[in-house]
Order: sequence, then C-alpha cells, then structure tokens
Amino acid sequence: MGPLIHPVKRKKRAPEFLENKYLLLGFFYLLLFAIFFPKHIFMHAEISYLNRAFDLTEQFKDLSDYNFLKGTRFNNIQFNYPLGTSFLVASFIIFFGKKSIFSIGAVCLLASYYLIWKTLKKNKLPVFASLLCFFFFPAVLMSRTLMPEMPSLLICSLFTFIYLSDFKNRNVKMLIVSFLAGLSIWFRETNILLFAILLIGPLFKNPSFIFSLIPGFLLGLLPRLQSSDLVYGNPLFLIQNPGRFSFNHVWGNLPIYSIVFIFFFPLGLYFIFNIRNKKYRLFQLTAILYFVFHLIYGYNPTPLGDLKTIMLSPRFFVPLIPIMAIIYGSAIQNSDRIFRMSLLEYSMPILSVVSIVGINMGMKYYEKDHQEVVYQIKEINNKNAVFIYNRFGDAAKIINPLHGKFKVIQTESLLKKPGKLMEFKEKYDADFYYLANYRFDTGARKGWTKDVQAKEKTIFKDFQLKKVSSVNILDGREFILNELVSRKKSAELETN
Repeated sequence: MGPLIHPVKRKKRAPEFLENKYLLLGFFYLLLFAIFFPKHIFMHAEISYLNRAFDLTEQFKDLSDYNFLKGTRFNNIQFNYPLGTSFLVASFIIFFGKKSIFSIGAVCLLASYYLIWKTLKKNKLPVFASLLCFFFFPAVLMSRTLMPEMPSLLICSLFTFIYLSDFKNRNVKMLIVSFLAGLSIWFRETNILLFAILLIGPLFKNPSFIFSLIPGFLLGLLPRLQSSDLVYGNPLFLIQNPGRFSFNHVWGNLPIYSIVFIFFFPLGLYFIFNIRNKKYRLFQLTAILYFVFHLIYGYNPTPLGDLKTIMLSPRFFVPLIPIMAIIYGSAIQNSDRIFRMSLLEYSMPILSVVSIVGINMGMKYYEKDHQEVVYQIKEINNKNAVFIYNRFGDAAKIINPLHGKFKVIQTESLLKKPGKLMEFKEKYDADFYYLANYRFDTGARKGWTKDVQAKEKTIFKDFQLKKVSSVNILDGREFILNELVSRKKSAELETN
C-alpha cells in the first residue's frame, strides 16, 4: 500500500539567465555582432593602441611591419597612451590570434550588461535599467573598436556589483573595490572620477577603511606603474597635453553633453536630480562630477563632421553606464507606475534593438570600402612590394600588421631627402607603391588635401604616379593606390 500523502513534485527552477526577458537582448546583440564582425580600425587613436600591442608581442610572434629605409621592425605608434588597452590587445593576439582582437569590446559589453542586470536585481531595482548598455548607442559603437572605453566599462560594472553586494568582512570588500579603482587608471586616467566619491564617502562613517583602501588602490595601480616604467622608462608617465583642460571649453561642450544626458541617457539629468534614496546619493554625486569634469575637457570632433560629432563625443560617458543604471533604478522607484511602464519598460527595449541593429549594420556598411582597399593592397603585397604612406594619415588604418606584413616607407622621412627614393629604386629590385589618402576640403579640414598634394610633388618629383585603383569612403575620404614609375623609364618606354 502506497503512502497516503504523496510528496508534491516541485517544478525545476529555470536557470537564472532565462528568468529575465531582458537578458535575451544580450544574445541578440551577440548574434548581430558575430554576423557583422568588425575587421577594421574606426578611430585614429586605435592605430597607436594596435601597433603598440603588436610591438609588445615581439617576443612571441613576428607580425610587425618592416622599415625599408632603416632595415628594422616598424610599428606605427603615433602617440603614447596609458598601456592597459595595448596589453589587453596584445594578450588576445598571443592567445587567440590577431583576428580575435575586435571581440574584446563585445566581451566587455556583454559581461558589463550581465553584471549591471545582476546588481539591479540583487538590490531590487528595476532591471530594465541595464538596457542602457545597448540604448546608449556609443557603447555599441565602441564595442566594435579597440578603445579603452570598453575595458573601463567592465571594470566600473564589476566595481558597482561588488560595491553594492553584501560582504561579511567589509574591509575585504573595500580592498577589492579600491584595487579595481587603481586598475582602471591603467586604461584611462579620468576613470578615477568614477570611483573617487564612492571610495571616499564610506571613510566618513568608518575611517578604518583607509587601511584597506590604500593597499588595494596601490596594488591595482601596480600594472600601470610597472608597464610605464618598462615601455616609457617612467613609472609616473602621464599624457602631456595641458591645453586639453580649460574652462574655455565649457560653452562648446555644454550643448553637446546636455544632449547626451537628455536623449542618449533618456531624461538622464531628470533622473540624476530625482534620487531620494540616501543609499545611492554617492552615485548621484559621481555622475554630476563626471559630467562637470568633461565640460572642461577640450576634445572636439566637430571638424570631422556633424555625424562623427554625434557619434564620438558621447563615448567618454560609456564607463558611466553602471552608475547611471543605478541612478535610473533608484529614481524610477520613486516615479508613478504609468510613467515607468509607458516611457521606459516598453520604449527602451525597442530602441535598444534599433541601436544594436543600426550600429552593427551601419558600421559594416561603412567598413566595406575599407575592405576593398585592403583586398587591393593584399593582391600586390609580395616580397618585392614596398608601400609608401603618410603614417599620420588614414592610410595607417589600412597599412598595419592587422592586414599583413608590409615593407614600408613613411612620407615624412622622404621629405627630408627626396632624392633617396630614386636611389633605392635603382639599387634594389623593388616595386614601389604609394597609398594616397585625400579628404574633401570642408570646414577645419580645408586645405588639407592641397597640403598633401604639395608634399607629393616634392617627394615624387622623379616619378610618375600610375593609378592602380581608387576607392571613395563613405565619410568623404578617398584612397588612391599608385604605382611609382621612374620618369626616365617612362620616357624611354614612350620613345621605344
């Protein structure tokens, strides 16, 4: 005889990642990113990050370009930046191959999205605020690049997750979050603004936290100090650009960044000043500090065009997304249900999908012209081919170790000794090609192409530029691949 009372069979609980419909958007982003996987550099600063990374892999892989005039390895490092991004890219090159490097941004964005979602859920805040990762379209855009915004976003997301988690030993918690704050400076110096208030605030209630904060911060700072000493010979290396910070920049930045905090962070300024929960007051002050600081920062992409201004100016606020998500979650709890449901719970998922689709498809369309130039370069890149280009121009986005090993000559080195090119042409059995890059003469760029063409007349005075191919780029640039033919040889051929 069986038991009188049968035990109730409990339904198996679905895995946590399936419990929330918003996480499905992460899978949708991953699918679109994989379909439209990036293969090219978008921003000029990426040239330095990329080439520095290849330089760091020298002991592991021989991928660098070859300086034809000097007979040495060459990596086109135009500017010295904090080294965290380049070390991260170099690690991916060593362990996963050079084609994997553009997955870094996607990994950072997806991990950040999950951490923010988890943080909101644990603190019983509206989890759809995590959709800012995709709604804020500069984050989706930067995830296709090698820029430091993405690892900075991941560090800030992890910091926020731990900061709002329960720890039995709060000193251990302070040690971990202060370590992350120190580590973030390896990628961008301004990242400290994301953590300063959140770290200093608790000291007023418990001054003993200082004994965890200082060791943790210094430990996190160690990779920056050691790498700067190794590469730059100065552990205290800082970017020297004092003109970048001035109160004169406020009136130029205020309209752009106000738009960012009204539309890109939807009603962001309203939510920042609508927090009533004292638990999240430090997050509010952090967002205000970060916003005000960037008003005096002198980055201005306006000469690049209105579209790039809209696309690039907000990128500095990508690491702020976890802070803003907490602010949204806290402020929304104080809003009425109709407002919350109608404006955000329905509109943000839809607009996040638009952001994911628009950025990934749009950038792939933008890259197709670059890919055409790369194909043309690869077709003629053999042991006899030598490529001449302006290492500070957009041609450096094409001629770099990402797309193959090249024998290269920089145009600026030829300006000093124009006749040296003919000397090398006669001495070596080499085919010389010149990848020219021109921009439409508009706005602050007016006269740029004329200046380039004037230098070309000096450098190639002994040669005739025979056009191999030309490609017009979507944003108003043109690449022209030329083969260099000696004027003397050309005249002999015409005579015969």
